[in-house]
Amino acid sequence: MPANTAVRTLPSASDVNHERTAKTLCFGELVALPASVPAHVSLWRLDRSEDNFVAPRSLLTAEDWRELSRLRGDARERGFAVRALLRAALTDAVGGTIAPEAWQFTRSNYGKLLLAPHLPALDFSISHAGTTSCIAISTSGRIGLDIEHCAVPNWHSLADDFLLSTDRDMINRAPPAQRESAFSHAWTAKEAFAKLLGVGLAVSAPANDCGFGTRLATWDLESPSGALSISLAFDEPVERELKRA
Repeated sequence: MPANTAVRTLPSASDVNHERTAKTLCFGELVALPASVPAHVSLWRLDRSEDNFVAPRSLLTAEDWRELSRLRGDARERGFAVRALLRAALTDAVGGTIAPEAWQFTRSNYGKLLLAPHLPALDFSISHAGTTSCIAISTSGRIGLDIEHCAVPNWHSLADDFLLSTDRDMINRAPPAQRESAFSHAWTAKEAFAKLLGVGLAVSAPANDCGFGTRLATWDLESPSGALSISLAFDEPVERELKRA
């Protein structure tokens, strides 16, 4: 697969579809996506920047409580908030035909949270950076999401330890002032694609259009905790119905 994706041209304001930002759910908001991202993909953002933030509890099930109460401190509040937003966002994705509390989950052999097999064929991916969490949902095909802060003080050592030589070469070809940002784009792109495939970071991210049905979009987004690099890996839309098996 091509590895020349460490440096990307980010979408300008005119490339962002602002019509897809009209909703808020459970303290989360719909994120404006680049025009290259198809309509079957949605992205929700939750910011927990307030010191007294308390996650909404009304959408959580007894199973959610059993699972998430094992966490401690901020991790538990984040878990409650993200699970509530996930339930609400999934319901939004199917036009309200399934109640938020009716979604059931299972886990893969690697611990990834999945929808129970009898539910509609949606895919979702979750990522966190500081006090910001994002949830990507696809109603047609696989999805992988990663978010990271654009400022990465130790990016040189991370690149040496975890990125392929092709990725490092692309970062080094960027102007010096842009290399930290180029690293964050390369890192999130690889993570997003790895999440879509269910593999590790040894895989190299594909080009934005790699010709076999999987695409990648990377852009920057401001958040209360600082600028974020966001990458979405997604399958091209296919014709299929969302229905129970």
